[in-house]
Amino acid sequence: MTEQNNSANSTLTKGQRWVRGLATAFMLVAGTSALGYVVVEASKETWLVDGAADGDMYQMKRAIYFGANINSWAGGEALIDAARNGHKDAVVFLLDNGVKPDVNGYFALYEAAHYGHIDVVQEFLDRGVDINAPTTLGGHFSMLAAAAGGKQTETVKWLLSKGIDVTIDGGHALEMAASHGDTEMTKALLDAAVSPGAKAVVLGTGQGALVNAAGNGHTETVALLLERGADIHGQNDEAIRRAAANNRHETVTFLADLGGSQRALHEGKLISAARKGDLSGMDAILAQYPDILETAGKEALRDAAYNGQKAFVETLLGKGVNSPEAVGGAVIHAAFTNQAEIAELLLNTGVNLNNLDYSPLNQGLYIAAQESGIETVKVLLSHGADPENTDMAASVSPLEMVKQMQGQKDGFGEILDLFEEHIAKKKVIQTPQAPAP
Repeated sequence: MTEQNNSANSTLTKGQRWVRGLATAFMLVAGTSALGYVVVEASKETWLVDGAADGDMYQMKRAIYFGANINSWAGGEALIDAARNGHKDAVVFLLDNGVKPDVNGYFALYEAAHYGHIDVVQEFLDRGVDINAPTTLGGHFSMLAAAAGGKQTETVKWLLSKGIDVTIDGGHALEMAASHGDTEMTKALLDAAVSPGAKAVVLGTGQGALVNAAGNGHTETVALLLERGADIHGQNDEAIRRAAANNRHETVTFLADLGGSQRALHEGKLISAARKGDLSGMDAILAQYPDILETAGKEALRDAAYNGQKAFVETLLGKGVNSPEAVGGAVIHAAFTNQAEIAELLLNTGVNLNNLDYSPLNQGLYIAAQESGIETVKVLLSHGADPENTDMAASVSPLEMVKQMQGQKDGFGEILDLFEEHIAKKKVIQTPQAPAP
């Protein structure tokens, strides 16, 4: 799990906050106009948040003295920053002065666990917070998954000793521990799953922990999971497939010696070859498994497109890996890395993508625009992508996304111009012509 930062203020360095504090102090003295008063009001809240982030009790109390509203947005942000940085005194001050522990979906609790601040977590528990409370801004994960994602082994063990439900996240904490190769944390989680039911939940039907450990080459953790009941053939032998795709040779050998699927191993090798553009490697695999493209061709096409392996993409298309699902997925992955030539190649196959339950063109356009992939944007627009389309997972259209983020990344201004030009041309084409007199 990656760090989630919901406070723009907390990204500032201490020095930057100090400079802003001086400016704020000046405004508190000099601000007399209506506009100045508004600035001062905002600055008092900023004082509170910045003080909490630094654990500066004097600055926090000063902000309250000057009238900062602790029950505004600033109280929640201050609690999150104080908990994230392990400033227990600041956390106690904020809670004592009315900030609710569950503000912003218990995100402060999530951050404290993620960064291993056991004393801060204990403070929340002492105030009656349920140890199994979900953190809505943390993806509805518990403190257990938060600590596991932050590689906080001692915090995970402490939470387990306090009685946190090891099954609460459906095995997500174990998946993270295994992904990091933290055998000590993995063992602690498995030890806590005493009953057969708990063990089944933690290991999971998809064997995610085993797949993550294998894919990252953590052979010792793989061995522990298998010893505790993980299925080497789970998720259609995904563990050995993932290890082979990621060139984790030691783990591949270990799994193969224990009876891992040879076909899945070679599917992984095909995916690895696709990423590197290794055509001779693909030929060797096809010599052993002539039908392997039927099961692994779609993923190989996708990964080749993502990694810019145009010759490999052409070869796979020529060998019949050209279903709408395969081509559509490859278009989207080409968009992630601005592989305009490959996107053009895929779209020129003439494969009908209209009957899929998603639009590769529109999703690809959103992704290409987000990644400042100007050339890929041009290709997708030329093939009918719609910058005003909102029928996708994103809540806004590509056009609105670019407008909102303009100025944040290079190339967004040019992409916005392309979108507006495309929309204008579309309107001209759709406008009915007046009949000739």
